[in-house]
This record gives sequence, structure tokens and C-alpha cells, in this order.
Amino acid sequence: MKTIRKLTLLGFVLFMPLFVFAQATDPSAECFSALESNPELQVLKGKVALGNVSGQSLEILANDKKPSPAEKSALAKWDSSRQPCIQQSLEWSHSHYAPNVAVILERLISQFKSNLADLYAGKITYGQFAKARQANADNAKAEAVNLDQQNQNANAQNKQRQQQLNQQAQQAEAQNQAQRNALATQMILNNKPYQAPFVPMQTAPLVAPHINSPTNTNCRMIGNTMNCTTY
Repeated sequence: MKTIRKLTLLGFVLFMPLFVFAQATDPSAECFSALESNPELQVLKGKVALGNVSGQSLEILANDKKPSPAEKSALAKWDSSRQPCIQQSLEWSHSHYAPNVAVILERLISQFKSNLADLYAGKITYGQFAKARQANADNAKAEAVNLDQQNQNANAQNKQRQQQLNQQAQQAEAQNQAQRNALATQMILNNKPYQAPFVPMQTAPLVAPHINSPTNTNCRMIGNTMNCTTY
């Protein structure tokens, strides 16, 4: 939706006195429109489109007259009255469009100034001025639309590239995490206390205790000696 709106504005720009991206939020649109009702410029009515380039009628395009001294004074006033509008247009365009698109406005301003100077000097007619103004606006529109499309394509490629980089980064992070998990597991295993393998205890065979047989002892006195016999 945003891209469509941009292209619509770029198309509408040809019908402005400059390369004005006119919409409700563009302060230069109202500024240029106000020139149509400026009392000091009324002598130029029907000879130039004071505000919107779309106001160039067939009569204006076919006018083979050159400006009179009074009209030259009005042309100078027109030029000075346009400057605040131009500044607003420049500021707005540079804040809303890519530099390679907004710079077209600067070139169109220069072309307009050069053609106006030729008209003021009597080198060209009103009709020649109007035709040059229209041609410059048409060329600016075509170039702006083309650059806008190039910018869109470049943005799409950059977005795709960024997505690929993000995916690669995620894969790399997953691999790093797996390696960290394996390392942590190995460290746990290395620090585990040693436990000897279980060896069944061998029991010595039971030996019955030796029981002595009952004994009898007989003793008798022979003189001063006692003799005992055990059996």
C-alpha cells in the first residue's frame, strides 16, 4: 500500500510547478496554489501557469509572444514568490523519499530557473517556456518512477539477503548451542566421582569347629609321687 501511494504521488508531481510530491501533508502544495490568486502576478494570467503545471492551456503552449517590460517585472516577482514554496518542497521531499529520487527535484528547480531566465531575457517565447517546462516535468516523472522501482527492487533484495543472513545466524547459533551442550555434558562426566566396578565377594567354605572328645583322668599316689593317666 505504501509503495502504491508513493507511485501515485510521483505521477501527480508532473502537474505541480516543480517536482512537488503533493498531498495533504505537503505544505508546498498550498503554497504553490496560492500563487494563482496573487494580485501582483495577475498580469501573467493566461501566459504562464502560475501554480500547477497542469494549468498550461493550449493557448499558453501556443503563445509565440515574449514578455513585455511589465510582464518581466511580474516574472521576477513570480520567481521570488516561488522560493518559500520551493524550500518547503525540498524539505518535505528529502524527508519522505530516497535521495536518488528527491534529487530529481533539485535538478528540476535548476531547469525551471534557467528556462525562466531565458523567458525573462526575451530569448524564448511563452509557448517555448511552457513546452520546456512540460517536457522537463515529464522526464522527471519517468525518471522518478523508474528510480522508485529500482529502489523497491533493491530493498526487496536487501530484505531477502537479510533473511538469509538471519537464517544462517540462527543455524550457526543452533550448532554452537549443540556444541556447548555436548561440552557441558562431557565436563559433567569428567567431574563425576570414580566408582569401581562391582566385584562379588567370595565366601570361604564353612569349616565345622573341632570338638574334642570327652576325656577321663585317673590319679593315684605312689609314695610321695602322684601319677595321673588321661584317656
